[in-house]
Amino acid sequence: MPVTVRPASDGDVQEICEILAEGDRDHASALPTVFMTACDPAWREPAVRQWIGDPTSAVLVADEGGRLAGVVVAVLRHAPREVPVLAPRRYVWIDSLAVCSSRRRQGVGRALMEAVHRWALDQGVDEIELNVWEFNRAAIALYTSLGYATTSRRLHLRLPSA
Repeated sequence: MPVTVRPASDGDVQEICEILAEGDRDHASALPTVFMTACDPAWREPAVRQWIGDPTSAVLVADEGGRLAGVVVAVLRHAPREVPVLAPRRYVWIDSLAVCSSRRRQGVGRALMEAVHRWALDQGVDEIELNVWEFNRAAIALYTSLGYATTSRRLHLRLPSA
């Protein structure tokens, strides 16, 4: 069944939290020294509700006949003016992208990201930034295929115990 990307509503919040929790479990499985799985997916509800009600955010869902297949959360940001070495600019930050495991690699993530691109342009913004963990090769492949390029790296070193 084809998906339709649409803005999220308050009625989607629980299902959005469940989809995000699936992504959380993937992160905890891949990097257990960094991530843990929350006991209750509802811990995200206040933030999701705030994003849905905020005109400077977009919560877009991939709707598959009344069931959600994925979600993306995008937030309009400004470079901090109080940091004199940063050029003033507006950009969109992708806070979260999650696709149900049963719908991955079927174009759902691409459809969500393309919808975010349209939303960003509607906001008068032509730059989008996001963070992706190195273990997440499928996400990296998606972003690369959409034209994203690495602009910074976060490195990690685990020291031997003393």
